[in-house]
Amino acid sequence: MAIVKVLKPHLSATGFVRAGDEIELDEHRQRALARNGIVPPLQGEEPKTVAGGVKHALTNSDFKPRRETMTLPSKAEPAPSAPATNGGTAKAK
Repeated sequence: MAIVKVLKPHLSATGFVRAGDEIELDEHRQRALARNGIVPPLQGEEPKTVAGGVKHALTNSDFKPRRETMTLPSKAEPAPSAPATNGGTAKAK
């Protein structure tokens, strides 16, 4: 366990941590936070960087909509309405 000075404010498991605060971290957690620039890397190590263009998670923009909007041509006529029949949903009385 080492005491490390925080470079960027963030929300931790114990609450909000401000920049400049000193927190106690184990090596594994310090490496994880150093990847995001929240704390400095361990002595003699450089933080691993993610390759350009690699995303950590999927977002809504990664998916195409299931339905596309339908547009009518400018000179299209509406379909004629059909009268309700005995087999339809509206019954004549």
